[in-house]
Amino acid sequence: MEPGVRLPRPEGLPVLTAVEVDSERERVYVGPDSVHLVEAVLRLAPRGERAVELGSGAGYLAVALSRRYRTVIATDVMPRAVEFTRDALAAGEVPSGHATAVAVGDVAGGLRRNAFDLVAANTPWVPQPDPSVAPVLFADGGVTGAELPLRFIREGAALLRAGGVAITLALDVTLRNGHRPLFEACGDLEANAFATTLLPTPINHVFGRFRATMLGRQPELVEAVHVAVVVARPFSNGEGRESLMIAARALAHRWAA
Repeated sequence: MEPGVRLPRPEGLPVLTAVEVDSERERVYVGPDSVHLVEAVLRLAPRGERAVELGSGAGYLAVALSRRYRTVIATDVMPRAVEFTRDALAAGEVPSGHATAVAVGDVAGGLRRNAFDLVAANTPWVPQPDPSVAPVLFADGGVTGAELPLRFIREGAALLRAGGVAITLALDVTLRNGHRPLFEACGDLEANAFATTLLPTPINHVFGRFRATMLGRQPELVEAVHVAVVVARPFSNGEGRESLMIAARALAHRWAA
C-alpha cells in the first residue's frame, strides 16, 4: 500500500491522510497502521454489545466498529479530533438500533471499567527523547515511544468485561539496559489471568527503513518492532483463550508474508 501523503515529521513514517487541526503538531491521522488495526479487530474480536476506540482521530475505526457492535464509544484527547469522529459516524450509515457516542477523553479516563467487549487503539508510539520539545499529539509516544502506549494497554485492559479483547498498536522497544516495557507489561497482565500476545505488523518490513528510523530517534533503543498488542480477559466460566491465540498466530503469519 503506497502512502498518499508524507509528512516532514516524524521522518520516515508513512501517512495516508493527515488533516491539520490547530497547528503542525496537532493532526488527525490515518496511516497504514490504522488499516492493520481494522484488520486485527475484524479477525480477532468477535461481535459484541459494547466497543470503545481510544484515541479515535479521524473516526476511521469507529465507523467500522459501529457496524459490528450495538454500542460504540470513541474518545480522543483533542476536541477537534472528536468533531472529526462525530462527523465520520454521522456519515457512516450506522445500522438501525446501534448507538454511538463520542467524547473528549485522556486515554480511558471517564469510562466504566469491566464494561466493554472490545477496546481498540492506535496509540502514538514514535520515540521523542527531547522533553523540551512539545509532543506531536498524533505521533509521539514518549521518551522511548513506549510510555504512552503502556497507558493505553493497561487502562484498556481494565475496561474489558469477561471475554473481552483489547487490541492496541504500539512500538515494542528493547532498551540498552535490557528492559522491554511492553513485554513486561504483558507479563504483569498474564499474572492477573489475562491472555496476551504481541503480533509484529507489516509496517516493519513494508517500510524498509522503519527500524533504523526508530533506533535513530532514540539512542537508548537496541530494538524497535511495531506490534499489535492483544490482551484478552478470561470468560466468566473460566474458559481459556486458546482459540483467540490460534487466530492471532494465523494473523501474525499473514502479516509476515
